[in-house]
Amino acid sequence: MLSSSDSFSPPTAQPDLSVYLAYTPEKLLPFWYGQTLCMPLSIWQELHKQAALTQEMSEAPCRLWVQLIQEDLAASDELILMENTSYLNEIGPFYYLPDKVCFYFSRNANTETFGAEEFSQRKQDIEAVSSLDPLLQKSLSQRSKTTKRTALQPEESKKEIQICMLALSERDRFQRQAERLKDFGALCGAALSQAEEVSPKPELKQEMPKPEKGKDSNGKKGNFRQRLYDFFTESSVPASPFQGQQRRQYFLSLRLYENACDRYKEAREKWHDFHDDFYAKVETVEKACAGRQATVEKNIRLCNEALTRSSIHTIYQKILILESFLCYLETGRATNLQSCINLYEEEQHWNELKNSQHRIENTILSWQPEPGKLPILDSETMTFLQSIRSMLSKDA
Repeated sequence: MLSSSDSFSPPTAQPDLSVYLAYTPEKLLPFWYGQTLCMPLSIWQELHKQAALTQEMSEAPCRLWVQLIQEDLAASDELILMENTSYLNEIGPFYYLPDKVCFYFSRNANTETFGAEEFSQRKQDIEAVSSLDPLLQKSLSQRSKTTKRTALQPEESKKEIQICMLALSERDRFQRQAERLKDFGALCGAALSQAEEVSPKPELKQEMPKPEKGKDSNGKKGNFRQRLYDFFTESSVPASPFQGQQRRQYFLSLRLYENACDRYKEAREKWHDFHDDFYAKVETVEKACAGRQATVEKNIRLCNEALTRSSIHTIYQKILILESFLCYLETGRATNLQSCINLYEEEQHWNELKNSQHRIENTILSWQPEPGKLPILDSETMTFLQSIRSMLSKDA
């Protein structure tokens, strides 16, 4: 395995509506092996609406999601209840055993989401590893490991700069891909390490409200069953409308908790029918992910090797600096790589002087006295300002 569950943190970002409309459960759920998927109620309502408009398209993603939620998860009744009950903010868990994904439905949308375009890029990075750019491969095969020249001809200098920029962009791309493969490998490892059990367990998040003393008969001592019976009997009159609302919320959450416990028990009983297929599927995906990660790391090493062999020093191996070098060559301000470096350093020096002048001027402005009073500058300050002005005039 690539990673143990101890070092793995599950994904916090959740898909937005565009992901559900673009990808079927078969395409999306493998990226949530053994994890929790929280769907906002607004997304479910929109999927249900879109499914009704695409009845003739049986393979439309929205229809497949509605089918999974209604038939496989059997969540229709509780979703209807949630739509009609303003104080019910969350329902779940619902267990989808083929991919061991736990579903929750929330009234409030998750603050951190990602769209279909971002998921497409992430999916591509995980499922397929592109090879190193052919131009960069050719450059590596032809370039000497030791010889570095800066006094190149203009066309040679341009080619050198372009190869360096290509190596930087390729390295960034492969590093991003390596990070995503690492995260997905960790997800698969966590799913395999927890494959023997169904999780998470249902939780009763609503606490039973305490009755007001002296106004309700529920304050008497006794066992839990007796107090719970007294709490919900018709003879037990709420002390206030607010307490009655609390009771209704607690009773509803208790009923939903019992339903969740029944689903959890059923999922545990059925899990042995899915365990072997799930384990084999995730193990295969993890091995393929490890192979892709090895290829990506090899490509990163090749990019670093190309940058090491470059005639451009590492302090100038930045995209913005290299773009400035190309501009110098194309506009005729420089004729080779060495003159590009000299011109860049000269401009940096001039920019630093101008920034220093601005800082000095801002400092002087901060010394300005109140209106009607003349500024008082000592001789040292005047001498310093004159030296700065003379230095700037010489450089100009």
